[in-house]
Amino acid sequence: VSALPPLFGRLVIIGALGGFLWFSLLWFAGVTSAIALVNVITAIFEEDFNIVRRKGAWIAFAIVFLTGVFVNIEGAMKTKELTDYLDLADFYAGSLLLLVVALIEVIAVLWLWGISESYKEMHKGAFITVPKWYWTIVAGVIAPIYLIVMLVWFTVTGALTAAARPDNIFGWIAVVMLIAMFILGLAINKIALYRRYSREIAGGE
Repeated sequence: VSALPPLFGRLVIIGALGGFLWFSLLWFAGVTSAIALVNVITAIFEEDFNIVRRKGAWIAFAIVFLTGVFVNIEGAMKTKELTDYLDLADFYAGSLLLLVVALIEVIAVLWLWGISESYKEMHKGAFITVPKWYWTIVAGVIAPIYLIVMLVWFTVTGALTAAARPDNIFGWIAVVMLIAMFILGLAINKIALYRRYSREIAGGE
């Protein structure tokens, strides 16, 4: 993206028009993605916690606002590392936690729920059938091993980078915020699952 402005600048009028259209579409894609993400949180509050949609939307907005406002505050204060909060949040949430959540999903779906049950659920309404041996070996064995190796490697090598170490108060705020959001997310999802599937959980289905 950073190479596009000079490119559009060389094309004069056509470049100006193309740049305007390109970055307008990019902005629109970002806004719609943000709305979609907030809508997921709003839907959880509305469907599983019986909170009015308007109120749930405000709660979701408050959560998103609190997690992102420190980027602007830090930049306005002109600290030593202007992107310390953003770097840490991107490193842990955008990189490290992706591996952690993926590993949790694999363990929960394939090991706790079971290969057979997850295999049946995956093929409900599906047009393409995946061989069960493939699902068992690749998803049940290779995937978790690969994720564990990646997680260990990424943790060891990533911990040595500057992005993994908080250098100022905003870096520590990012660490605390990420831990709090992770715990809050787990709690909300657990409550939502137990409320929606209480009978299945009680019956061991």
